[in-house]
Amino acid sequence: MATYGLWYFKAQGGFPEEFPNAGAPSTLKSLGFDYAIALYSSAKDKESGDLLYGGVPYSGITYEDGYNDALKFADWIDSKLRGIDYLVFIPVLADDYSLDFGSRTTQYLKGWVDGIYDNTSNYQKGFYWYLEYPWQVHDGIVYEETISEVSNHIRNKGQQFIWIPYVNDRINLNNTDIKLLSKYFTYVFVQPHYYQT
Repeated sequence: MATYGLWYFKAQGGFPEEFPNAGAPSTLKSLGFDYAIALYSSAKDKESGDLLYGGVPYSGITYEDGYNDALKFADWIDSKLRGIDYLVFIPVLADDYSLDFGSRTTQYLKGWVDGIYDNTSNYQKGFYWYLEYPWQVHDGIVYEETISEVSNHIRNKGQQFIWIPYVNDRINLNNTDIKLLSKYFTYVFVQPHYYQT
């Protein structure tokens, strides 16, 4: 089976920025990874609680908004990861820092997919469903129909669709959406124990 490595970057003021120790495609390959999954990381100041970096722009709810937001990101990510096959995150949440605001619209997410797909090289091989929360449908954050539509949209392009949900090892998997949603993804890698708990 292929191996996937997470490649993190940060966003400062809406602009993506590489971490100083981020691995180059050749480094990732030499470590045995077949694919890199491009994910953004966020961080808050411990004292003030202010956001230091993180998140991606969200210009609106339409297909065109999603496409244009992805277009701004596509050239940058392709210049960083060209040389290894890679997947790009899908910014699921309307507010990247909270589950309270729900998800971005289905049309926005399709626009994001097309904006990335149309404007990157053939090294871009798929997408990563960024919301790791295993109860996202049950808790009304995302509709199953949204995941199904986005999945079909991605798969019709011959692209992979990956999800890496977490589950605390003291919680029964039957109480999550993982089994319900797994049919929409090429691969689901369940994190066996979430580090915060």
